[in-house]
Amino acid sequence: MRTLGIVAAVIAGFVFGLMCGSFIGSREHRRFPASGPAKAPLMVRHEEYKKIIQAGTLKDHIMSIEGKDASRWGTDMENPLARVTDRGVEMFAKRGIDIRKMAGFKTVLITGNYCGANSIDLVNTDPEVLLVIGEDFTTHGDLFSLGPVVAMANSHFMGKIISTSLVWCIDESFPRDLTIGFPLVLSDTAETSQIETITKEVWRGDYGLRIGMADKAMNADR
Repeated sequence: MRTLGIVAAVIAGFVFGLMCGSFIGSREHRRFPASGPAKAPLMVRHEEYKKIIQAGTLKDHIMSIEGKDASRWGTDMENPLARVTDRGVEMFAKRGIDIRKMAGFKTVLITGNYCGANSIDLVNTDPEVLLVIGEDFTTHGDLFSLGPVVAMANSHFMGKIISTSLVWCIDESFPRDLTIGFPLVLSDTAETSQIETITKEVWRGDYGLRIGMADKAMNADR
């Protein structure tokens, strides 16, 4: 009798398991209907950014991105744009860029390693916050900003840099994916062998600004 009871219990458990599996499967079927899989996260391909820029909706796009608040992620620092030479300020002014105004923006220094499982997207929605990406910064995530961005030292980007404002890569910074800035400025020392951009305004030169690793090298020579 005891054996029969055990067998009955096993059979009952098996039947219950089938019923549960059927129920769970039916729930999954309702969640993912035959018409297609669940809606994928927002992913914009490079060519689609051309359409976004042409439509004048880049600001709205950046505002729609979910990520960590870059304006609160780092630490406050002195605004490096205050160190641009008068000649550099003049050259920017001729092209419609007010560096002196930007030199008055709140400035946030961001460092750290954000690769693999630590990958995050950083988003700044304040056009009067300057993001400075500092020494040893490395990321697989994307950086979005309505304000200017200065990539310095050996900062390494395996994700996109997208801004509606100035993006300035100096020292030995290394942008390796789509990089959009208005304008996009690339110092001669920056590593740009793998950069992709659809920005029409790409300037070359340091325009009187050198900080980070370049600063260390100059100090070492004195």
